[in-house]
Amino acid sequence: MDIHQRNHIWVIKWISSILMVVTMALTAVNIFPLNVKLGLISSIGWLYVSLRWADRSLIILNSTAVFIYILGIVKLLFV
Repeated sequence: MDIHQRNHIWVIKWISSILMVVTMALTAVNIFPLNVKLGLISSIGWLYVSLRWADRSLIILNSTAVFIYILGIVKLLFV
């Protein structure tokens, strides 16, 4: 992996991490549905990073998180 690819992944990793912390703060103060939307974005970012790293535990964790957030958004839209 060259330096540009590593920098790209590094940026996505840190943006996703910051968004995840913001998501936790929004959840703590019950700011809904923004917390779910930002949680989905942060988990998609981390899923991308984990796929690039080929880290199976992170792939499973973030795939599950993306699925759960999508279920929450679908419920919000259709119920």
